[in-house]
Amino acid sequence: GELYNRDFRVVTFSLTVWGGDTYVFGQDVLQRSDVRAVLKFLLESPEIEKAGQNVKYDVAAVRCAWGWEVANV
Repeated sequence: GELYNRDFRVVTFSLTVWGGDTYVFGQDVLQRSDVRAVLKFLLESPEIEKAGQNVKYDVAAVRCAWGWEVANV
C-alpha cells in the first residue's frame, strides 16, 4: 500500500547477512512477536551496519508500519 495510508502493511521482509545467507519473512511470520523483537533489535541497533537498494523507502516503511527507527544505514 501507499505509505502513510491507514491500510499500509509490510507484507514481506528480507535481509541478507554480509557474504552469507538471505532470509525472507512472510506476513504470517512477521505477526509473531518473537520474530518482530529480533528484527527490531537488528534494525534499531547502531552497531549493526545496514545497506540496501531503495533503502530510504524501506526505512520509511518500517517507521510507518511499526514505528521503529532504523539506525546506521
